[in-house]
Amino acid sequence: MSNKIHETAIIHESVKIGDKNIIGSFTVINEDCIIGDHNIIGPLNIIERGTRIGDNCTMQPHCVLSIDTILENNVFIGPHYSCSNDPNISDGPHGTNPSKRGYEAKSITLKKNCMLGSRVSIAPGITIGEHARIDMCCFITKNVEPYAHMRSDKIIAGKILS
Repeated sequence: MSNKIHETAIIHESVKIGDKNIIGSFTVINEDCIIGDHNIIGPLNIIERGTRIGDNCTMQPHCVLSIDTILENNVFIGPHYSCSNDPNISDGPHGTNPSKRGYEAKSITLKKNCMLGSRVSIAPGITIGEHARIDMCCFITKNVEPYAHMRSDKIIAGKILS
């Protein structure tokens, strides 16, 4: 079986795509990305430069993976996931590349078998541990330990409420 790539997907010529992937309509995959095997990348997603996606991952619709994001194997991302690699968005003129402002972009890593619910947002430089589960609408500002379960009714900006 080969890849099934929707005709409206926009994929930069430098992208390396493994086998048996499904890439949905109007998805954009920018330069220098690497996508493994057996992934489902739903419609209307944006995958920024240098992102690496392992094997057997699922991205539901309307997700944004920022520059140099790493998804290890078997990662699940619910719809409307977002992240950023630049915490200083207000520094410098609009549209200025972070490196030109003296800022090094901080990538996000999603370790193997982690699951992110709908509308999860992750701050720059964060790692989500293996087998961690992040429920819908969480905003993650600190690294998440392996096997942790972050619930939106018990967490605000990375701090667990008692």
